[in-house]
Amino acid sequence: MHEITPDFKILEMTKKTLLYFFLILAIAACNRNNQTGNNQVPDQETLMKEAWEDSAKYNYATRLQSVISNFVQADIETDPVNAGINQDAADDPAIFRIGGKIYIAGSNKIGGIHLYDIDGRQLRYYEIGLINNVDTRYIINDNDTILILGGSNRTDNSLSLIIMGKNNVFSPDDEVYHIPSDLKSIYGFCMYSSKESGLSYAFANCKSGQVQQWLIDFGPEGKPIGKEIRKMSVDSQPEGMVADDSTGLLYIGEEWAGVHIFNAEPDAGNESEFIEQSSSSNANISYDIEGLAIYRKDTGGGYLVLSSQGNFSYAVFDLETNEYLTSFKINDGAEVDGVEETDGLDIYDGYVSEQFPEGILVVQDGFNYDGKTKRTQNFKIIDWRKIQALIDGTEDPEYAEGI
Repeated sequence: MHEITPDFKILEMTKKTLLYFFLILAIAACNRNNQTGNNQVPDQETLMKEAWEDSAKYNYATRLQSVISNFVQADIETDPVNAGINQDAADDPAIFRIGGKIYIAGSNKIGGIHLYDIDGRQLRYYEIGLINNVDTRYIINDNDTILILGGSNRTDNSLSLIIMGKNNVFSPDDEVYHIPSDLKSIYGFCMYSSKESGLSYAFANCKSGQVQQWLIDFGPEGKPIGKEIRKMSVDSQPEGMVADDSTGLLYIGEEWAGVHIFNAEPDAGNESEFIEQSSSSNANISYDIEGLAIYRKDTGGGYLVLSSQGNFSYAVFDLETNEYLTSFKINDGAEVDGVEETDGLDIYDGYVSEQFPEGILVVQDGFNYDGKTKRTQNFKIIDWRKIQALIDGTEDPEYAEGI
């Protein structure tokens, strides 16, 4: 009978191996508990959330954003909207010129519409309800040219219209005119003026995919009125819309699918064209699709810009071919912070000032910071020349990098 004596060297090596093994397991478990892995996609429930309400979605969107190499920096930011720092309130801007000056309207979806000057200072606040999207158009009434600011109002499920002035005189009306809608929970909104007829219209949509078109006119007392004249639809939830008055086309963003192009004329049907590269087939786009805006060039043609909310970026398409051109993000600058999770955006495609001779892009900022201090949401203003430099591939640091 032989006595078995332990080999202490082997035992010591086994202990070390087991220690390393359990240490690796502990680190892996810690990483899983604290953050989404670098190559791991969040579950469907997380993906359906917005970044402001879920840190895992925010981290995932930030990681996707890092793949986008092109960037610009904002030049100006507006005063914050009336809300708390943790409220998702600002949503959609609309830019308009009247009386030789540029103004910016910004929706506050928990309270109304803010009116800013080009330096971002708030001029007034219309506390008129849960305004989601806003847009403007000049409308002819008899011999007067009247500027209308409109928005989708979820408080009373209406189109809310405000007269901003007439005959190129800025004189904002205090009265708000409401056009009732039978849409179930009104959501997205835009306006359109037809070159064919000279008439003006409003479009609104709801989360079920329904879209309605109204003729906007004036009653005998000069009050804006509306008449529903057309229905159309997309398969799932839309929001962002923009109409191109030059071509008579309406662009509708279906949030988890991409962008559809409809004929904006009231006698057109429900037929549409889908921009294939606006979908998840484009690696630079991450759902959901939010704001849409158009830049028209003086030389012809132009661009469609959309906010890709799922990766905190913006995609640019050629208006004539629908070809995808590039994507960019908005990084922190020396004085103005960067932008994350944009809902709505708008573009003014003409001379604004000496600072902005070729136009501006205005975007909603879902996470507004002053240094490391979180602030209430607001809107950011960007010199269009910076975006044009990215489209053209210009290696000019003044514009391409936003310095």
